[in-house]
Amino acid sequence: MLNLCLSREEFPQWLKKQPCKRKVDEIILHHTWRPTMAQYKGEQTIKSIQQYHISQGWKDIGYHFLIAPDGNIWAGRPVEEIGAHTRGRNTSSIGVCLIGNFDEEEMTDAQEKSLIVVLRALLHRFKLQTSNINFHRDYAPYKSCPGLKLDKEAVRSSVEGAEEESLLNADDAISHPDVPAWATDAVKWALSTGIVKGTAKGKIEGYRPATRAEVIVMLHRLFQLISKGSS
Repeated sequence: MLNLCLSREEFPQWLKKQPCKRKVDEIILHHTWRPTMAQYKGEQTIKSIQQYHISQGWKDIGYHFLIAPDGNIWAGRPVEEIGAHTRGRNTSSIGVCLIGNFDEEEMTDAQEKSLIVVLRALLHRFKLQTSNINFHRDYAPYKSCPGLKLDKEAVRSSVEGAEEESLLNADDAISHPDVPAWATDAVKWALSTGIVKGTAKGKIEGYRPATRAEVIVMLHRLFQLISKGSS
């Protein structure tokens, strides 16, 4: 499964299908330190980490998931198998590793969004709370892992506050207009009638997939509009 690379959109549904009979009560966050973000070379980097872990006497890569600077999510050791990432805490934990040296580097936006998606999906899958997210250095005080630039409470808060955020694919709003040209007239009409409403920042986020709840709300508004017109 090591060569399996997932997008943010794919990960939550994929995770739901993964078997796991062991008890999981904690998610532990790491960074690679080396390789750094600049040294990341896709699958080659992931396989190099695996080979290094095997050379240490482990049966496979120690982490369950690795998150790359480009936002890609790499599946490592299967979640049903005990990892090898935190001494004394492997039996009932999931190891998530950010690729980079976060003593010195900053996460990219794509990497941070993928981290939030992965953590949220894992919390939901194993019925955990954000208080169950911990850092490697919590159990190895001689280490800075997952990096001095990361704060545990800030990570937990980001996961909690992400409920209403759009966590899109790596090329998200940077390469997508808020409203595609072909949809401009329809969006203007939907706004004027109240069928859709913009965000607090005045955006439509036309590139973001709608949730079922959002579709239901829009259908309800449309039904109300039709009812008013026929009365």
